[in-house]
Amino acid sequence: GDGNRLYLKSNQGLSGKTSLQIRVRSTDPYQNSAEAVFTLTKTLYQPNGKIKLVNAFSPDGDGINDTWTVPELRYYNEVEIEVFDRSGIRLFHTRDPEQGWDGRGADGQVKQGSYFYIIQVKETGLVQKGVLTVIK
Repeated sequence: GDGNRLYLKSNQGLSGKTSLQIRVRSTDPYQNSAEAVFTLTKTLYQPNGKIKLVNAFSPDGDGINDTWTVPELRYYNEVEIEVFDRSGIRLFHTRDPEQGWDGRGADGQVKQGSYFYIIQVKETGLVQKGVLTVIK
């Protein structure tokens, strides 16, 4: 960190939490120790421009790119992700930034093609829309 800021390398498991506690213990060479608990408050993540994401994935069960996730969304507390097919039927909806779409349609099957996504970040008012491609 710098000054009074500490930067997290990952926000995994912390999405939706606005504060967390850490315990710091220091022991000198003579086994004297001091311990303190700090409460950390997350500030609003403000990226420059659009959210970075991958707009194609291959849900074919090979363990590589089988789910579409948007890792950057973990830095926010209130998000909404929706995926629609070309006829406007919503196939996926979540408010959990760590949950991804497995590419399945309403019938449970994975169909190759283009889909439409809408991502909303409630605390910044960002709405990002785009096309997502499923490759088989």
